Amino acid sequence: MPSLAVAAVAVLAAVCLLGGCGRPRTGSEQAERVSERVPDEVVAEAYLFDARVTRAGKPTSVRLEVYRTDSVIALNGRGYLGKGAFRGSLEHDTLVVYFPTTDEYAIEPVAELFASLACSVGLQEFPLAKLFVHTPDSIDLGAVAVVADYRNTDRPEFALSRDGCGWSLRLQYDRRGERWWLREFHLESEPDFELRGQRRTLREQARVPLSRFRVAIPEGAVRVFP
Repeated sequence: MPSLAVAAVAVLAAVCLLGGCGRPRTGSEQAERVSERVPDEVVAEAYLFDARVTRAGKPTSVRLEVYRTDSVIALNGRGYLGKGAFRGSLEHDTLVVYFPTTDEYAIEPVAELFASLACSVGLQEFPLAKLFVHTPDSIDLGAVAVVADYRNTDRPEFALSRDGCGWSLRLQYDRRGERWWLREFHLESEPDFELRGQRRTLREQARVPLSRFRVAIPEGAVRVFP
């Protein structure tokens, strides 16, 4: 299961690439209609982030809902990059996202989406599952450098980067019980992309409709590519 601590950052950045931060190309492939099912509820971790994307000096705000179970992460965004909204899911490191305003969708491995970022190999190599339950300085991140700041012991911060690459990632955690939880993130990538987010609310055991984890793609929707 991917790390929610970094997956929320990774997927929102990936959605940005699909939703207008790059130059998406469209294809003629159409999505298979997803049948609607009777909603059931599951217990999941529920996060709400206030995020801001800045590209070429132009900021755009998004309200990001993230739901996590042991097998899938669901995302719901509003007011994003002129798309109006998006719904997505991340399962087995593959992102499925649908933009209802423009009737576009994407189904892509997250690693391939990050090929659009400068020196993206540094992000692809993150052990995402470990980063969910461990702070970045407690695990091996290979060529990714980590600078830890524990001056505030309740909210440690970590600066992640890779030598010679054009991106940097800052993560702030706070603690509940025996676990660390992502509180803030700040991703910068050359030449003109910045993503900031701050957690507004967190519910550790929320009852969430199962429909939140299904992305229904209408017949006739157009697939977009990074």
